[in-house]
Amino acid sequence: MSGKKKGKAVTAILLTLVGVLFVVIAGSFLLIHAKLNKIQYSDGVSGKERTINGDQAPQIEDGLEIDISGKESVDSVSAPDVETIAEDNVLNVLILGTDERGYEFSDNARADCIMVLSLNKEDHSIKLISLERGMGVEILDGPYKGKVDLLTHCFHWGGADLMLKEVSSYFKLDIDKYVRVNFSALAKIINILGGIDVELTSVEAWYLNAVKNGESTKPYRSMDYYVYEDEPAQEYLKEGTNHLYGSAALAYSRLRRIDSDWQRVERQRNVLQAVSDKAKEMNIKTLNKLCDEILPMVQTNFSSRELLGLIFEAPKFVGKEMDELTVPVDRDTMGGITTFSGGGAFAPDYELNAKVIQEFIYGTAK
Repeated sequence: MSGKKKGKAVTAILLTLVGVLFVVIAGSFLLIHAKLNKIQYSDGVSGKERTINGDQAPQIEDGLEIDISGKESVDSVSAPDVETIAEDNVLNVLILGTDERGYEFSDNARADCIMVLSLNKEDHSIKLISLERGMGVEILDGPYKGKVDLLTHCFHWGGADLMLKEVSSYFKLDIDKYVRVNFSALAKIINILGGIDVELTSVEAWYLNAVKNGESTKPYRSMDYYVYEDEPAQEYLKEGTNHLYGSAALAYSRLRRIDSDWQRVERQRNVLQAVSDKAKEMNIKTLNKLCDEILPMVQTNFSSRELLGLIFEAPKFVGKEMDELTVPVDRDTMGGITTFSGGGAFAPDYELNAKVIQEFIYGTAK
């Protein structure tokens, strides 16, 4: 074969390879785009009008009860006078787990799980901040503006948009993006992954077995135990390592009756860590099923283009250790305050906690 013909053959092969590569890339892009289209995109504003019914305080079904006995009573809780820090290389995202009992989103939901995920795009560090849902805050917008209620209830009064305002104002964070996950999605994720391994204490195991079987849990109050469809039967739980399916894992992550909401936050993180560990083992088929069934149970104010950019950035964060913080940090010295919807709320030192969070994320505080 002459040099000229060889050159034409090589060119043809290269063009073919480029064409195949283009098709693969285009196909991958279309596949990713199709998956992202399953997500519910929203501006974060609650779709339900909230109106004041005379002087009657509104009631929230299954509202959170906070024990503030023994806490010093305070009259008000205001956002601290601390400067907000913003850095281009840091992305803060509000993670909200709402308390639906089914797979559909509800306007009546509370934010059962409130976390801030902070991603540093320069050193690719990951930080996760768990915010105690029982903290008292002033409602910053809407018909109840100025009244004091639990942070978790703010989602009920104004959706993710109000939650972003509360978190950014009280903790002086540069944060305007959120991801809302229907808490029932956690059970479905765990079942798709084939269950997770979690360490249980003897009391945790006893309590979960009791509520599942409808037995008395005196001296503790009981809670609901929802069994989801198409999941294997849960084995009897015992002290030590247990393999939990969706219903038991979700009940465990909601458990606070035997101790407190502080331990509940730790249990939620235990479940999320176990899910993360198990997800590392999944294959393409499982990943595809996870996307198809879980993404419709996710809501966000990210655009699909922004999410696509994060997907391409994600490999840089793989294998990184996640630093964790639970707020408030002054739980032993904080006060208590009465809310307008009934009951009490924690009244932490918001200036202290804002500075602790800034130091945790940025290495400095204002």
